[in-house]
Amino acid sequence: MNKAAQPATLAERRKAETRAQLVAAAAEVFAEKGYHDTRIADIVSRLGAGQGTFYRYFDSKRQVLEAILESKIERMIAPFAGLNAPAAIGSLAEYRDRAGDILDQVFALLDHETDTVQLLLVQAPSVDPQIGSMLLAVTDTLEAMVVDYYGTGIERGYFRPDLDVASAARATLGLGMSALLTLVKHPGDDGVRRAYRTVVLDFIVRFAGRD
Repeated sequence: MNKAAQPATLAERRKAETRAQLVAAAAEVFAEKGYHDTRIADIVSRLGAGQGTFYRYFDSKRQVLEAILESKIERMIAPFAGLNAPAAIGSLAEYRDRAGDILDQVFALLDHETDTVQLLLVQAPSVDPQIGSMLLAVTDTLEAMVVDYYGTGIERGYFRPDLDVASAARATLGLGMSALLTLVKHPGDDGVRRAYRTVVLDFIVRFAGRD
């Protein structure tokens, strides 16, 4: 019989809190200075701590970047997973509305996580292949969601029966990534957001929709 999980001790809670503080501080400094120009000393100075504190939790700057990505990616995907319900879509108009809801979630995400998005899309891919693989895994997850939507649309008759769902999903994600990079450069610009929202939705509907 498995023993019930024991509550964390005070020491364990403090250790977890310190680690979380280091991750948060590193994310802030990476956003301000850039990953490659950040030193360990820059990170720990945010907490008024010494470098020994950092090395009790992480072996390197790269390892703390990985911890940032793991925590941020999970939080960033959650809103989209919550809207992932292709079986509930019965028409092209409903699909457009759902896609619009997802884009609105992207905009809301950018309002709160602009620095994180920039770190993910611009800085992190240049660190090493393993970090790049983490980001590719995210796109694979999102691509699978989009494929599911296109497949359901074909089954229900509002998307073209000859649609290559894999290629369509990659094209849709490509539009999304391009939009993210542009919007990061224009934070809070509602005009740019409205233009991208219209273009992306029109492209999806006209490209995939049944005549």
